[in-house]
Amino acid sequence: MNLYHYYEKRRGPFLTLSDLPDALAEETQNLLKENDNVYFRRDHDGKYMFNRRIVERKLRLAFFEKGGNPRRQTPIYCILGESHDRNHASYKEWFSCPQYIEIPMNAIDVDAVSFTYGDSFIENHPEHRDQSKYLERVLTYNEILDRIEKQGWPQDIITDESPFWMPRYIEAQVWSDEVVNMNLSILK
Repeated sequence: MNLYHYYEKRRGPFLTLSDLPDALAEETQNLLKENDNVYFRRDHDGKYMFNRRIVERKLRLAFFEKGGNPRRQTPIYCILGESHDRNHASYKEWFSCPQYIEIPMNAIDVDAVSFTYGDSFIENHPEHRDQSKYLERVLTYNEILDRIEKQGWPQDIITDESPFWMPRYIEAQVWSDEVVNMNLSILK
């Protein structure tokens, strides 16, 4: 089982708006918006970074309370398994020049990786909480494996008629720079 970190080639991997101070994060978010792309859609109300910071604090605390070992204040986002679903043919389509890094789970400390069955922002955002029967808090590696065994992969469940908030992939939140340092040395 592998993690996939998708990114825009011209910007490079392992960048996260959440590592930036508030003003710079919002300025960068605005610069990324192009013709109804994913950056534009997720900030439709201008509150994306504010809400994202709230969600990430909740994710980190919940993971810590489950015995996880988050070493970063903000996560690096990955997908567990290669992303492909019927409505978003691939997570790779979120970028104009997509690249990805494949990271074997056995090469990293699973105690520093949390998971959500679906996008963490949708799964934990107050506006969507009551709508999603799939709502789960943060899951550990063993819990996500158990969930996959019992329920299957989200991309195998989703249909063309599924509402936007239904899970389309399993998101992994990497709470360590170990994965960054390991993969950047390979990229050089």
